[in-house]
Order: sequence, then structure tokens, then C-alpha cells
Amino acid sequence: MWRAFLIQKIMVEFRSRHNIYVTSVQAGEKRLTVEFTSLRNGGSYYVTEDESIINVLKHSKAHGCYVYRETAKAAVKLVANPVSKPEEQEEQNGETIIESVTNISDAKEFLRSMGVPFQQLSNRAAILKKAEEMKITFPNLK
Repeated sequence: MWRAFLIQKIMVEFRSRHNIYVTSVQAGEKRLTVEFTSLRNGGSYYVTEDESIINVLKHSKAHGCYVYRETAKAAVKLVANPVSKPEEQEEQNGETIIESVTNISDAKEFLRSMGVPFQQLSNRAAILKKAEEMKITFPNLK
């Protein structure tokens, strides 16, 4: 039996006033080269979701860059769920239970991440019907 969890990833866009900007950062034990891409109207940008690089670039004034935009990105993580009690196994037999989904938009994003086209998820009834067809339940859905 598998359980899926909806997790948030942060993506950060850094900007620099320099047209061509290359720097190196110490991320843990590694030294990484960070190469910014030039913008048409001057300056440059770099986008990453690597937390170690984000922390170094955010907290160091020496790199000459600043945070331009932060966006959250939803991702789904599947985790094996060891079932210890036989009564739980009967309850979950053949169905995937997603406890982390608490609203209908999270349910829609979860189903989209499972490969369901967004055209089939137009309203609450369609989302719940598709989840039922795929044998997925959202017990914490409000």
C-alpha cells in the first residue's frame, strides 16, 4: 500500500545588475559554479530550487544578486505505508488514501500530477468522480 503526500517546493529567481555574471558558491562540502543568464534589457537572472544554493545567495551580500521572485511548486511524494493491523488492511484494500489533501484544489493538483487531464477536472463532482474511478480517497477533504 502506498500513501502520497503533497509537498511544496520553493523555486527562487535571483537577478543581478551585471549582464554576464558567473560566481561560485560553497554549498555544503561542494563548491558549485552559478552562471546567470543575460537579459535582453540588461542584467541577468538565475533560477533554482536547490535549497543550499538559495541560502548561500540569499544571505551573502558579496555575490551581488538579489531575490527577484519566489514561487511555490506542488509536488507529490509516494511513500510506502507498512500496514501493521489486519483491520487497517481490510479498510484500505485496493484504495490509495491521501491524507495530506485538505481542499478541492489540492485534490485537483494531485490528480493532475497522476496524469489526469485538467479538462476532466472541471468541478468538484468531476474531481471526486475521477478519484473514485482511480480508487483514491481523500479522508481530510473539506
